[in-house]
Amino acid sequence: MKIGIIISALIVLLVTGVILIVANPPADKPTSKTAPEVLAKQALPADLPRIVEAPAAGEGDARAIYGRLFKYYATNARQLEGRNPSESQLNALTRQVKEAAGEAYAGQGFFDDQFAFTPGAQATYGAALEMISGLVLNHARESKNDAQIREAAQAVWIMGNRAYEHGQAIYVRREGLRIMSDAISVLYQVDKGDAQQVTRLQAWLDAIGKVAANWDAKTQMIRSVRQPIADLLNIAQNDQDPAFRAYAISWLGVAKFNPGNRGNEKAIHRVIQASINDPDPAIAQAGKEAESFTREQLRKLH
Repeated sequence: MKIGIIISALIVLLVTGVILIVANPPADKPTSKTAPEVLAKQALPADLPRIVEAPAAGEGDARAIYGRLFKYYATNARQLEGRNPSESQLNALTRQVKEAAGEAYAGQGFFDDQFAFTPGAQATYGAALEMISGLVLNHARESKNDAQIREAAQAVWIMGNRAYEHGQAIYVRREGLRIMSDAISVLYQVDKGDAQQVTRLQAWLDAIGKVAANWDAKTQMIRSVRQPIADLLNIAQNDQDPAFRAYAISWLGVAKFNPGNRGNEKAIHRVIQASINDPDPAIAQAGKEAESFTREQLRKLH
């Protein structure tokens, strides 16, 4: 009799366990690609040598000047992105980049509000952040005047540094790293006779390369539909850089339509809902964007 009761109890426990597993399937486990050391916050060292002497700040507002610069680019994008932008347009870009470099930059962010979290969204200012630095640097090199080239490269570096330091969205900060790297490569050429400056420039290139490699690997995982959902969830929940958490959360809006299994689907929903109430405004906004992301937006993305 006792044996029968015990067997019946075991059967009940087994059936209950199966029901619980079916009702609450576990999500996939993250891979080594998102190990804790990968999710550690990556930033440029604070003790990097000074390579650009910031000009004495005037009374103007660098942020306002950059705003006019980006608007000018967007207005003239067709010509500037063509094969032969006019001399006057290139001079206008260069003048504004240099002018902004000589003024103080106040406030948080670097036009992050112009770049919506929704995957595939277009920036208000188009490709301004991606294109301006290259146009200004190339225009300066065409002068074949080292002093002019150096001045332009230093102003471009300051713009990139501000995007990196003040930006909050990963896109803006990553562009800041690239802009600084491009400017340093130009300075490398005009200052190659100065051994000490070359050493300082190389220290910056090495540091930028290390951070960029980490960021690019995580960005690829976030944006790739072939990467394990568990890694995307791991970044969204556990990355030590809030900007990367926000970036990953925004892409959960894409992943929710192809979660792979019921466990992942529930985990995605849970993370999105939790993020909406996060005290960090960027994370909360990313959660809202992910929640409202639609199949129609998904079709346009692909």
